[in-house]
Parts: sequence; structure tokens; C-alpha cells
Amino acid sequence: GFSDERKLGQGAFGAVYRGVLSDPSQTLVAVKKIQRMSEAAWQEFVAEITIVTQLKHRNIVDLMGWCDDGNNPLLVYELMDRNLDYHLYPPQRMGESEVVLDWKKR
Repeated sequence: GFSDERKLGQGAFGAVYRGVLSDPSQTLVAVKKIQRMSEAAWQEFVAEITIVTQLKHRNIVDLMGWCDDGNNPLLVYELMDRNLDYHLYPPQRMGESEVVLDWKKR
């Protein structure tokens, strides 16, 4: 299901897609698919797993799992409804002036 309709973003080594776990909970996830498996990409993949599994903070998404089939490694994260950019620069609504968070709120 790695279709353009499910694509959330693109990075240097691959893309991130919206997904749903096939377990009874039907948990929404973000799947990072590493597409360029160079030595640098492999090192970043291993470093990301190592670092993120050690971090536990309310402002950092949890790594739910990973997969390496030898070609396109995957990282599976919890899916956040909105990204940081959305919260810093909320979309304008009809009749409202642009709202930007002050530095204290950021």
C-alpha cells in the first residue's frame, strides 16, 4: 500500500507513508520506507533505531517496530494527527488573521 495517496512526506533516504496495522486495534501508523540503501542510509537506519528506542518523551513519537528485508528497510512509528509545523503556523480560517504562536508558547 505504498501509494502516492498515502504518502506523508519525502526525506533524503526515502518516504513516509500513512498506514494501518492489521491487528484488532487498527492502529494508525507512519511507515518510513528507506529507498536508497547506501552505506550512509544503512548507518542512519541503525542509528535511528538505536537512538529512538532509548528515548521516551511525550513530545517524541514512539518507534513501534522495524523491518529489514535486505532491500527496503522500514521504520514504523505512531502516527501523529498534526505535525509541528501545523501547531506553529495553524492554517488560517475564514475571517481570521494569521495566528503565529509567540516564543513562550513555542
